[in-house]
Order: sequence, then structure tokens, then C-alpha cells
Amino acid sequence: MNGASHRTVLSKNDAGEWVVTCRDRDDIEEPVTERVYAVDPAAVEAFSEFVKEKNVLDLVNREEGHEFCEDYSEWGYSFRFDNTAIGGKNHVYFRFGEYRVYSAADRELLKELDARFEALRGELLSETIDEDC
Repeated sequence: MNGASHRTVLSKNDAGEWVVTCRDRDDIEEPVTERVYAVDPAAVEAFSEFVKEKNVLDLVNREEGHEFCEDYSEWGYSFRFDNTAIGGKNHVYFRFGEYRVYSAADRELLKELDARFEALRGELLSETIDEDC
């Protein structure tokens, strides 16, 4: 990757509070800016219900598009669940991304997923710049 990169993660911090962490870099030569936002636990619950109700994880099963990739900064979503509390595997991953065959309804669902995920960000808790990344 030679250009910009953006990664946004919803997770619990060391204190057990939900946060959204955004790591952004405008160019490979630029530093990484990390912003951490507070998240309302009720919003996380609503987001979780949306993912379940709309069966978002079923998008993982779409076929590969087999298109020539001109965009090397593809978008993608991944969900990681920690199942250790219920005796399962440590983590289960679900990943889906740009170069798959999606219907118009799938694309509308992805747009709604993106909007709901972006809406989770609350108050900015911290901002740091990492020159060494």
C-alpha cells in the first residue's frame, strides 16, 4: 500500500468501556493520527440488534467478483467475536469486502451499516499523532 489508509474499530478499552478508535494516514510518508471516541452502550446494543436483524453476516457468503482490481484501497468490514466466555474458540472472524458480487439490496444494506457504524462515534476522548508508524 502506498497511499492513504483508514481503519475504524469498535471495541472495549482496558476499562471495559465501548470506544471507537480511528487510525488515519493520508499518505505512506505521513504519520498516523489516532482518534478515540466515546460510545453509548445503548447505541452498541442497537447496532448489534441491527446486524442480527438484517443478517449482515450473510454478506460474507457472496461470491468473488473476479473483476480486475484497479482500486488498491478497497473497503471492507470484519467482525470479530470473542467466544471465550461461552467456551468457544478464542475468536471467530467474519470478513466481507468490495470485490464481491452484491445485489442492489446488499449495497443498500451496506450503506445503512456504514451510516449506523459512523453514528456510534460520540465525544472525542483523545487524539494522538504517531510519527513512527
